Amino acid sequence: MIFRAIALSLVLLIGISAVILTTNYAEAGLRSHKNKKKHKKYKRYTKKWWRAYHARVRKRKAQAARNRRAHLRRIRLTNASLISTQTNKQKIAGIARTNQIEQLFILIEGKVKNVYEGDTVNVETKDDKVYLVRMLGIDAPEIRQEFGTKAQKKLSDLILGKDVIVIIRKRDSANHYIGTVYYGGKDVNLKQIETGMAWYFQQNGYEATEDDRKIYKQAEQKSRTERNGLWGRQKSDASLGFQRR
Repeated sequence: MIFRAIALSLVLLIGISAVILTTNYAEAGLRSHKNKKKHKKYKRYTKKWWRAYHARVRKRKAQAARNRRAHLRRIRLTNASLISTQTNKQKIAGIARTNQIEQLFILIEGKVKNVYEGDTVNVETKDDKVYLVRMLGIDAPEIRQEFGTKAQKKLSDLILGKDVIVIIRKRDSANHYIGTVYYGGKDVNLKQIETGMAWYFQQNGYEATEDDRKIYKQAEQKSRTERNGLWGRQKSDASLGFQRR
């Protein structure tokens, strides 16, 4: 009996060893993954390859756009409580028109750290956050263009190193916060137009509110008539090196 049990055990061990040695684990692994989605592979730079490539790029861009919209929604919700407080309503009620308060996106209070151009500044808040602000409804000559340095200097004289309030309405693809800058209770965007340091800007999607558009347009017409700033030239347009963005 003992010898028979030993013999049966040896036979079982030999059988199990044979199964283990003959098993193809690579094939078994492939079979376990055969239900997974397979990505088609095309020869590089063929028409099918380019179509697949552009489809992937479109998908990534769409996802990035969704992420940006979600980020902006989070900012909007985060600042909702800030906007609704009575203190902040009192701060802007005296300087901003009613429709601006209703369309308020973000309220920024901080010091102007840099003036890059006659319509672009950096504002640093008390919690050390820095916002690159593009002034809504106006367009100043770039630094490399004629009158660009004067427009920058005028804006620097007005607000560089000063505490300002900025009413932000949107954020563009270049990471600029688009809004209206106020200093001492006055609209700095409007001041740049009145002194002839900027044009009234009407590009679709970046225009000011309806009331602001009327005020800015009238200010530009008056500045043009009085030949202030860049209007002091015989022609203040692209023919003299200016180029509206």
